[in-house]
Amino acid sequence: MIQALIMMQFHFKKRIVLHLLMLVVILSMLPLMINFGQDDWERIQYSALSIQTTSLLMPFLILFITMDHHMPAMRPMDAFFGRSFMFFSKWMVSAIVYSYAFVIIYFIQESIWTLWNGSNVPVQILNTYLSLHAEGLILLTLCHLVLKDRHKTLSLLIPVLFIVLAMALEDIKNPIFHYLFPIGNTLFRHDRLAYPYQLCYSVLVLMVAHQKSIWENL
Repeated sequence: MIQALIMMQFHFKKRIVLHLLMLVVILSMLPLMINFGQDDWERIQYSALSIQTTSLLMPFLILFITMDHHMPAMRPMDAFFGRSFMFFSKWMVSAIVYSYAFVIIYFIQESIWTLWNGSNVPVQILNTYLSLHAEGLILLTLCHLVLKDRHKTLSLLIPVLFIVLAMALEDIKNPIFHYLFPIGNTLFRHDRLAYPYQLCYSVLVLMVAHQKSIWENL
């Protein structure tokens, strides 16, 4: 079943485009690596800019991953296997592909920097990337909630609105906003409890999306 979903959602041409998009995200870091040196302050500047660049590009990669989850060809499978089983299977496939892309991008970015400057990755930066990964899971789940095959022409608004909301929340100090919308804030990303909280938040959105998929018509 999982293999069939992967073949339907991520056929050969789409996998090629996916890896090309990953390459674009990775190559976007090269000018930053060249411009910064080896001291700790410049390492922090590079990490901040790389995180900002990744957070701007990853939503469009997530949209590309999830845009075919509601294709008409899967409706007979929904009827045969059940909506709940198919919903969680499609979400799991999308989450696995997204996590694979994120880990590859992060690993290559930090490996190139380590080889370039011979410095290790600080724990705070790792916490930030974990939080960024959870933000992607939240967006991925939102795409499963609102993205439908008949509305593909409007799908580009989803990552754009997500980025705008994250930028609007970045400078807000009130923690209530970050509990309601746990995305975008730099201080929140540095918190070691941000990642588990964001995972719980994505599970909550997943439950809402699951209920919506059960109620809607095929």
